[in-house]
Amino acid sequence: MDFLTTKEYLKFTEFANACAKYRYIGLCYGTAGVGKTMSAHQYSAYHLVHQYDRMNILEKGILDRLQDCKAVFHTVEITNTPKRIKTVLYNKMQLLGTAKLQAQGKSDITEIALNAIQACPLVIVDEADRLTMKTLEQLRDLYDNYGFGLILIGMPGIEKRLMRYAQFYSRIGFAHEFRALGKQDVVSVINQFCQSFEVELSPNPYQKQEAIKTIIVVTRGNFRLTQRLFNQMKRIKEINKLQYIDKEIIEAARNLLVIGYE
Repeated sequence: MDFLTTKEYLKFTEFANACAKYRYIGLCYGTAGVGKTMSAHQYSAYHLVHQYDRMNILEKGILDRLQDCKAVFHTVEITNTPKRIKTVLYNKMQLLGTAKLQAQGKSDITEIALNAIQACPLVIVDEADRLTMKTLEQLRDLYDNYGFGLILIGMPGIEKRLMRYAQFYSRIGFAHEFRALGKQDVVSVINQFCQSFEVELSPNPYQKQEAIKTIIVVTRGNFRLTQRLFNQMKRIKEINKLQYIDKEIIEAARNLLVIGYE
């Protein structure tokens, strides 16, 4: 499924660009399922580089694609230690920096090795709620030593938790709340999911609008919940050999889901 550029993603992009440009620490927080991780993956494009060996000169076609790679992306493990996070992030920054220098036409291996870390503009750390005080201190030390931009992604409340760590909190330059999708974006997501899940809303204009309004009410703009709802709608459609999706099917699908709201 192709990535859908929403208003929230554009806001995240502006936030991430500012963190990279000014080399600040930024906090991104939002409720589960609104699209924080997916947006960070899309923005960083780290998947383009992580599978390549930094000791090898990359081919021209790969180098062209690496121009879109903007940041290291790292998901904090459930069990994380200062040593582990230092090793993993250092290796990832070396890898991205090496790729970027090669993409700029650098070919001297020694020069690349010396400047790779400095060529890494941004590090995005997902599931930052898992970080312990010691790993936060390790992150702060890496940030101070290498001067990259840093974004921590977590659940609402992470900004209050970090207030207890004065030395880390004092370095935070930006905060961004990732909100649920707006009505216009939800409609775009519905249209995309209809194609991806091979379901079709009722051709009757009134029933179609009623179906869209019902999806908006049920999901409240939560991307992950919308995806789960479409999975159930498709299942009900196939079991009952139905042609179109209407309000009744949406409500039946909603009753099959465990939905928790704040």
